[in-house]
Amino acid sequence: MAIVIGKQCFKYLLAVVFLSALITACINNTENATDYCEQVPAGEWTSLGLQKADDIYSVAVHPDDPETIYVGSSYNFSDGIQGKLFKTTDCGAHWDTLFAGNSVRTIQYEPDNPEVVYVLNSNDVLKSTDAGSTWSSLQNGIRLNWETFSHSLVIHPEDPSILYVGTGGFFGGRLYKSTNGGKSWNELTSGFPEDPNRDILYNSIVSIALNRRQPNQILAGTAENGDLLLSNDAGENWSKTNLVNTGVLIKDLGIYNHSSKDIIYAGLNKKGLYKSNKDIQSFNRIENEYLNDTTSIADIEINNDLGKMAVLTATPYGGKLLMHDFKNKTWDRVEVPANINSTYSYNTIELYNKNSLYKFFGTADGLYLKKEKK
Repeated sequence: MAIVIGKQCFKYLLAVVFLSALITACINNTENATDYCEQVPAGEWTSLGLQKADDIYSVAVHPDDPETIYVGSSYNFSDGIQGKLFKTTDCGAHWDTLFAGNSVRTIQYEPDNPEVVYVLNSNDVLKSTDAGSTWSSLQNGIRLNWETFSHSLVIHPEDPSILYVGTGGFFGGRLYKSTNGGKSWNELTSGFPEDPNRDILYNSIVSIALNRRQPNQILAGTAENGDLLLSNDAGENWSKTNLVNTGVLIKDLGIYNHSSKDIIYAGLNKKGLYKSNKDIQSFNRIENEYLNDTTSIADIEINNDLGKMAVLTATPYGGKLLMHDFKNKTWDRVEVPANINSTYSYNTIELYNKNSLYKFFGTADGLYLKKEKK
């Protein structure tokens, strides 16, 4: 018996067939999508490009997808090289330049919403709410110009509308707080330790750390006099630690949230790496075969989930990449990519956990990735 299909039914049948084919294609494309980072061989350094980007200042890896990476480079006036913000969504196989201008000092994702990204671009604070497609300037209430730069940024881990930015430059800097996602800023001017001989906050605020387990606890490190200040009430009041009047800048800060206590690490320029005691007001210098009282610290990166810390030291001849295992209490020196000239600077390190440890290493010769063997 012949079956007769009406014209309208035939259209519906075609639509169903087309939709089924489309769904199948999408599933196949998803299953066959290239995971470039997974293809990188484990146990060795692999270049992810950007060799011609001049010094790489900052790296931020997407919290859920190591294929997506933002990289910031430095501005070089002498060579006429602009600082740039780059982005890849395929682990460095292809890079897009999002914008060019001044040095990109800091890149941070908003906690729990990686579509929102903040960038410190020397004399600006920039925000994107669409994964880097468009950017807005956040300067309402914050003093930034060609002599005063944005140096440091932290985002509250539970309330991303709360931000802190430290500034500095030829005529000093200040510490600012926003409670509305950067739409406006308030300068923090009260509650600081008094010093009859100087304005303790006039120095550049070059480093800030916020304790994710106790987010009202903030540390701020300054340049020139080299003071490390502590607040336990979201910036309302501040006290001095024993790292005060060090005479060098507090280059970077990191916080390890141990199961029973929080440990603060402070990296100083030409004076080594320091670790907090139980009271967090006092610090002792770490001494070992790699670190001493003349070591310059370039970057501290702590991954609490992995229980590891990476430390970059800086010298006129390159420096060292060190790894610390909190559980085993060991320090190891990691060999850097063999083709990197020893005079190149090592600027930033990012740790990422995806089944194994990923190390993203920003240098003056591009971005490199090393995966630990499983």
